[in-house]
Amino acid sequence: MLMNFKKIQLLFGILFVFILILATNLIDQRNFEEMQDSIKTIYEDRLVAQDIIYDINIHIQNKDMANALHNYDVYISNTKPVNEEIYSLIDKYEATELTKKENELLEELKRDFHLLTKYEAALGDSSKGAHDLIEGNLSNIKMKLQALEQIQLEEGRRAFGKSEKAFYTSELFTNMEICGLIILAIIFQVIILTGPKKKSYFTREKPTRSSNDAMKV
Repeated sequence: MLMNFKKIQLLFGILFVFILILATNLIDQRNFEEMQDSIKTIYEDRLVAQDIIYDINIHIQNKDMANALHNYDVYISNTKPVNEEIYSLIDKYEATELTKKENELLEELKRDFHLLTKYEAALGDSSKGAHDLIEGNLSNIKMKLQALEQIQLEEGRRAFGKSEKAFYTSELFTNMEICGLIILAIIFQVIILTGPKKKSYFTREKPTRSSNDAMKV
């Protein structure tokens, strides 16, 4: 009976070790996938988007400078290729993973830029009238780009925090697994060392003295 109980203890111990290792591996796999997704998000949807915003900003700053200096010849000559480049950059930005707020700002940016192209088309006819319209529109575009840039920083920090949390969770469960295995190893050693001992064939039972023998004495 005692031997059966010991076997059941060992069986449950081995089963517990198997479940512990399996659970830890599954949690590690999930945490690894979260870290991988976070790193992918930081690169594909944040760093790439940040680079696109930077390139658009350069074009907008050049337009703003040419408009401020009333250098309309240069402005008009560069309008078509620059605008095509900006439209291409906006399409690339739209292909990234967008938040709700980011999508709203991008739609506003597209509307502002569409208005800008209309105002730029009027430069040849009445440059003075178009100057103020372009200046105000460029200011709106720069504000939208700044807001989009801020979103990249916030979302990048959020993705990094998620990755860091997954890493520490994985490390915690790995340490728990090691501690659990050490404790189980100690328990198994105790079970083995305190197992039932075999009776020795050389030990004999001492004879008991009868009541008659006690009276004789």
